[in-house]
Amino acid sequence: MELAACQSCLTDSADTGSPTCDPEPPELSCHRYFNDNVCKDMITAYVDGCSYHHDTVLRAGVGVVWVNDEPCEPLSFNLGAQTSQYAEVAGILIVLQLAVEHKIHALTICTDSNYARLSFSCHLPLWKRNGFLTSNRKPVKHKDLFLACDFLTSNHDLQIYWKKVRGHSRIPGPDKMFNDQADSLAKQLALTGSNWNFEPSVFPLPPVPLVCAVTRAHSRAPPRPAPLGPVSATVAPAFSDSDLQPQGGDVDIRP
Repeated sequence: MELAACQSCLTDSADTGSPTCDPEPPELSCHRYFNDNVCKDMITAYVDGCSYHHDTVLRAGVGVVWVNDEPCEPLSFNLGAQTSQYAEVAGILIVLQLAVEHKIHALTICTDSNYARLSFSCHLPLWKRNGFLTSNRKPVKHKDLFLACDFLTSNHDLQIYWKKVRGHSRIPGPDKMFNDQADSLAKQLALTGSNWNFEPSVFPLPPVPLVCAVTRAHSRAPPRPAPLGPVSATVAPAFSDSDLQPQGGDVDIRP
C-alpha cells in the first residue's frame, strides 16, 4: 500500500509531518485504494480541478485525461465561479458519468487532491450515516456533488480504485505526464471551455437517516410502570337543569 501525507479533509493542503498509511476503507464500499496487481490494465482517468481569480473574477475549471484515450479523448470544462474543492469533486462526478455512459464497472481514478480522494475512500460512509455532518457537527460542503457520485457508484455497480499522484511533480513518468495534462486543461478551459452545470434534481436523494436522541434528564428518569392489565373507561352523559331549559322557540320537555 502506498504512503500518503497526512491530510485534513477540511482543507486541501498536506501536513508537513511524517507520512502515514491511509486507513483501510470499509469492505463493502465501492471505493478502494490503488493496488498495482488489481489495477493493471484497468481503465484509468486522471482528473484535476482548479480555481483562480482572473481580472478579479473567480474562475474554476476541470480537466479529465483517460489513459490511451479509453473510453474517450481528454475533456475539460468551465465550472464558473466555484472553489477548487468544488472543482475537484465535480471532476470526479464527470468521470463517473462518463464511466456509466460507456458501461465501465471498474476504473482507477488518479488525483493529486487528498480532499477528493479521502472524502470518498474514508469519510463518505460516515457522512451518509450521520446526515452529512463533519466531526464539528457542521454541514459537509458540496453535499449534493458527493450524493450524486454515490448514486452513480451504488446504482451502476462501479468499483473505484483511488491513486494518489503528486501535483506538479518533477519526477518524470506517466503520472506526471497525465496529471500535468489534466492540470493544464483545467486552467486553460476555466476561461474558454464549455460550461458544465450540475443539476442535483437528476439524482434521486437517499432517505434522511433518523436520529433518536435521549437527554440526560430522560436517561436518569425512572421507567414508567407498565399497566397490570387492559385499561377500560366508561363515559356516561351528564346533564344539568340549565342544559334542559328551553332556548327561544324550544319546547320545554320537562314533566
